[in-house]
Amino acid sequence: MQNFIYLTLLLLVASSGSNKQLKLQLLRNIPLPKAQQFDFFGGYKPAANEINYVVALNFRSGSSSWFCAGTLIAHRWLLTVASCTSGAAQVKISLGASNRRRMQSVLRVSSKCFFAHAAYNGYYENDIALIQIPYVEYTPRVQAAILPQASGDYSQVRALTAGWGEHKGSSLHNLELRVVQLRTLHNAHCKGYGKHFTPDMICAQLPNKEHSCHLDSGSPLVLRRQPLLIGIASFGTQLGCKSNAPLGYTRITAYVSWINNTMQANENL
Repeated sequence: MQNFIYLTLLLLVASSGSNKQLKLQLLRNIPLPKAQQFDFFGGYKPAANEINYVVALNFRSGSSSWFCAGTLIAHRWLLTVASCTSGAAQVKISLGASNRRRMQSVLRVSSKCFFAHAAYNGYYENDIALIQIPYVEYTPRVQAAILPQASGDYSQVRALTAGWGEHKGSSLHNLELRVVQLRTLHNAHCKGYGKHFTPDMICAQLPNKEHSCHLDSGSPLVLRRQPLLIGIASFGTQLGCKSNAPLGYTRITAYVSWINNTMQANENL
């Protein structure tokens, strides 16, 4: 009887350790490893004009500033997460910025041009926002990503995500965009996040030797063989950017109608 109780306790401990509760953490606030423990050579440097829809976003409010990524989706619109636009007074937008010292053009707009989803909350539900910009001409270095149809699950697909890895409080600065390949998962793989992981999110995981330290809040998630935008990076976990824990992306198919309606309603501003 004592052996049975002891074995049962061992099984309970093992089970609790393998199902550790994951806490939602804003991707750009996840600390980077110390410089001596980290390098920026994961993923790969994209070929010229390969990832030409990604934009660098420097938000500011008073004396505070933070960095995010965004995706150009039309001549006058880009998409990012509401957790980036929230609280910001203005943003500097760098286009054609695969290398942040050699961007093609720079724009600045105020918060009057921010259109965050009205139902965004602190659990990163509805974490999506549009930013209206002056008209941008497309060039080989600056192109729009493709929006998906409202249908489509995009689970178990090969995808790409990209960013500069500019995280809060870090002295590390990567000027070159890095691209990481990953696979989207069924949302059951993100059950560790609990009830706040909703069907309007995509669960995605990086390969074992990769990490999310290269990514930014708002980093795009596109299909591997075409720039079809299926997600934007929203949150990671308290376990750190090298943990290989699954990441939460806002699912674009859930918001196609909202995106189109918002752009149409504000096209003459």
